Amino acid sequence: MSGRDEPIDRAALVAFLTDEFGLESREIADDAPLVSNGRIDSFQLTDLIAWVERRASITVPPRDVLLEHFDTVRRMLAYVRSRTDAT
Repeated sequence: MSGRDEPIDRAALVAFLTDEFGLESREIADDAPLVSNGRIDSFQLTDLIAWVERRASITVPPRDVLLEHFDTVRRMLAYVRSRTDAT
């Protein structure tokens, strides 16, 4: 799943989290905190953001690397949608 300009939907995001970080899909509820609960650490968050940037062909500026955007699946998808809709 490293293609460019492929949509980031829930299935793709969950697949990335399970494949790359070893999370169980059953522990990835849409509103379950992933970073603030320690399921994703800061190094993994960096990898996740790099994947999002490649996959969605966007740049995530440092000011946007916040729990507000990346702590849950729902927040991640909303952030990506807001960035891709703006382009």
